[in-house]
Amino acid sequence: MSPEDIELVVSRAIKDGFEFPWWLYLSAILTTFVGGFLGAYIKRKGEDKAANENYDSLLRQIKKTTAETESIKLELAKGSWLHQQSWHLKEKYYSGLLEAMYKLRHSVSVRLDYYMESGSEHDDARINESDHYRKLAKNGAEAIQKIQELNGPAEMVISNRSIDALNRFYSADWHAENFSICNKEYLTKVFTSVDEAYRLILEEAQIALK
Repeated sequence: MSPEDIELVVSRAIKDGFEFPWWLYLSAILTTFVGGFLGAYIKRKGEDKAANENYDSLLRQIKKTTAETESIKLELAKGSWLHQQSWHLKEKYYSGLLEAMYKLRHSVSVRLDYYMESGSEHDDARINESDHYRKLAKNGAEAIQKIQELNGPAEMVISNRSIDALNRFYSADWHAENFSICNKEYLTKVFTSVDEAYRLILEEAQIALK
């Protein structure tokens, strides 16, 4: 009922007195108020339900986004850890090979200095008696052994070109040791092959370890 309707009912009730059908109009008024209250209550409940549903949906979305973010972080961390481990593995074997080859190259280079004089290649016996020469030869043998020890596991990280270069070095070393007519010829062949392998692996390591 509108305010105008209520005002009309009140005026008529005053005029009719006890003959006025109070119960009928009272019921109508109560129905209007109760209906309005229920309507407002239902509307509010509907709004609250919609808000709760929106909140629940938002909460689910936030949880999903958080889970996805954590998953991405985990994958990135895992990838970073694997990359780091791979780098350390490469650094270990590249450095090990290069260090051993450098020592061998130095050992061979200094021993070759003993043959600088013309005709000295025919004086191996005297040259080999030098304590310094013997020490250099021992260092060279230890370096070759170290290269051989590292070669197997190093093939996990070095390229096929580097593997081939090492194989050429082993072949040259074996052939020179067994067929060279003098130490100078042996040392020259070994120096050429190890220098080639050293330079190739060094170039590769500089790229791989950036």
